[in-house]
Amino acid sequence: MKNITSYKFVFILFFAFYAQISFSMMEDDDSSTQATAPVLRKAATITFGKYMLVPVRQDKALVPIFCDIFTSKVAALYEDGQAWTPEKALRRIQAVGIRVEEWERGDNTTLPWAIIYDSEHNAVGVFQAAYNKNDKYRNFLEIACALKSDSWGQGLALKAGLAYGKFFLRPLLKEVQGIYATVHPDNEKSCKAMKKSGFEASSSPYFP
Repeated sequence: MKNITSYKFVFILFFAFYAQISFSMMEDDDSSTQATAPVLRKAATITFGKYMLVPVRQDKALVPIFCDIFTSKVAALYEDGQAWTPEKALRRIQAVGIRVEEWERGDNTTLPWAIIYDSEHNAVGVFQAAYNKNDKYRNFLEIACALKSDSWGQGLALKAGLAYGKFFLRPLLKEVQGIYATVHPDNEKSCKAMKKSGFEASSSPYFP
């Protein structure tokens, strides 16, 4: 890990405060691992440690997996506090499943979601990223990770993010101005982990 690219990394707390830091994403110096955005490439399974990331495709079989991950306990810290219904899970899977196909056709700015599986192939969470082109956070990457409660406190979100970034985010490194994440203030473990990474509070709800 010889090359270090510095980014503005914004940590947003729902209903609380904004924070801003300087974030370093490390890149290997092995050119053979550099993504070049070929046409008709394959969004493959990514293995990291005893876990793996599997890109989400338009597959109805994923509905129970999403419902199992987004229980009310997890959803309360991730979205609106309502556990995902099969209908909501299916709508989301259909929407984000298209992203894999677009990415495989060479669109680096359309980023897939990925399910996190453990070594026994149990789904333990979901990692997602989005590249904002047109809103006030233009040219910023938004990342998020939702984990089942029994996987909290293990540093899994950071490990999944690094694995995801190495495969999917490299082609965007020259265009991205920064990376931001959104965390509910009641999610104390995530807040603590981000602050430990160097986040500093800011009174501004926006960032450059």
